[in-house]
Amino acid sequence: MLHVAAGIVSASCRETFKNDLSRINGDTSWTVPMPERYVIGTDGVVAYAEVNPDYTRRPDRERLLVLSAMKTRC
Repeated sequence: MLHVAAGIVSASCRETFKNDLSRINGDTSWTVPMPERYVIGTDGVVAYAEVNPDYTRRPDRERLLVLSAMKTRC
């Protein structure tokens, strides 16, 4: 998933943090990737979906393992 920063955010980011995403990305889009996680069963049903702009926040590993195990038994 990609998030597109608004004009005021891109200007603030460029000025405050000296980050120029248009230079880093190689285009003028100012898009930022957002990590996403899914658990999808063999039947194609999504058991878990998560998108979080903070890549340091992760779902509970045990919960994902339980969901994954449940979906493989279906």
